[in-house]
Amino acid sequence: MKRLALQCQQNLGAIALTSIVGLLSMMELARSTVHAQDGSGSIEPLVASVIDAVRGTVVSAKQGLVFNQPASGGGRSKPSVVLIPGLLASPGSMDAVVSEIEKHAFSTAVFHYSSHQGIKSAAIQLATELRNLRVTQPDRPVVLLTHSMGGLVARCCVEDAALNPGNVKQLILIAPPNHGSAVARLSATEISKRLGWRKRIGQSSLKSIDDVAGSLFGVAKDDLLPGSTTLLELNARLRAEGVRYSVIAGSGGPVPGELLQLSLLFGNLLLPEDPETQAALQSASDLACLDEWTVGRGDGVVSVSSAKLSGVQDFVTLPFLHNEFGDKTSKASNQVIAEVMKRLETH
Repeated sequence: MKRLALQCQQNLGAIALTSIVGLLSMMELARSTVHAQDGSGSIEPLVASVIDAVRGTVVSAKQGLVFNQPASGGGRSKPSVVLIPGLLASPGSMDAVVSEIEKHAFSTAVFHYSSHQGIKSAAIQLATELRNLRVTQPDRPVVLLTHSMGGLVARCCVEDAALNPGNVKQLILIAPPNHGSAVARLSATEISKRLGWRKRIGQSSLKSIDDVAGSLFGVAKDDLLPGSTTLLELNARLRAEGVRYSVIAGSGGPVPGELLQLSLLFGNLLLPEDPETQAALQSASDLACLDEWTVGRGDGVVSVSSAKLSGVQDFVTLPFLHNEFGDKTSKASNQVIAEVMKRLETH
C-alpha cells in the first residue's frame, strides 16, 4: 500500500509539473553523459553555457514598438492595436490574434521588451514608445491588447500619471496575473524536495537549474510573486481614467480537480497509520493542488482569482491554457480571439 501511495505522490507531481520534471530529467541525462565521457559527472560547464546563451538572447532581442500593418485608407478611423506579450514570449506568440485583427483593417504593432528586466522598467519603455506614437499619430487612439505579464506592464504604464501617454483608450488583458502567481515561488530545489527526488537529482544539479531559471526570469520572477512590492503598489492605484478595461481569464488548467480530490481522499483513508508516507503524499498533493494548475480555477500559470481586478466589470472566463490562445488550431484559442474581436468591434 505504501508503494502505491508513493506512486500516487509522483503521479500528482508529474501531472502538474511536466515541463519542470522534463528539465530535471534533461539535467540528469546531461550528468550521466558527462560522467560517461570524463568520469566527473559535473554539469556546471554545460549550465554555464546555457546561461551565457540565455543572456545573449535576452540582450540581442528586438526592442521597442514594431508595426506589423500600418493604418491606411478606410482604417484611419480605427485605433492602433498594440500587443504586449508576456514573460519570455516568443516573437510569434500572438500571431494568431494579430492575423484576425488585421482582417478588420486595424493597425497593429507589437511591443518588444526584455521581460526579465521587471515590470516597472518595461512600463517606462512602453510609455516612451506610446508618447512617440502620439506625436506621429496625434488623433489616433490606442488599444493595448496584452497577455500575462504584459498586462501588468500596460497597467503600470497607464495607471501611473507620470507615465500615462494619454492616447490609450482601451485595455484588454488576457490571463493577467494581477495578484501574482504561486508558480513564481517554485524552484527546482523546492519541487524535488516535495517529490522526494533531491537525492536522485543531486543538490548541485538543482542549484544549476535554479541558476538558469534566475537568468531567464530576472527581476520579473520577484515582481510576479503574490504580495510583491511591485504588485502591492500597482493594485493600490485607481484604474486609469478614460480607459475601458476588459479581462479574459483562463480556466483550462492541466490538473482535473476531481483527480486531486480522489487522490487526497485515497491518501487520507488508506494511510492514517503511516505518518511519514502520509506527509510525503500531502506535500506532493499541496504542490499539485495549486489553483493555477486546477481545471476551473486556473490556466496552468495564472489563477482566475488572480486575474480579477477591482473596478473592472467586463470579466470573462474561458477554458484555455495559459499559452494556448496563440494556437490557431485550438478551439479555446479561437474563443479567446472571438472575445477580443467583440471588444474591438465596438469602435
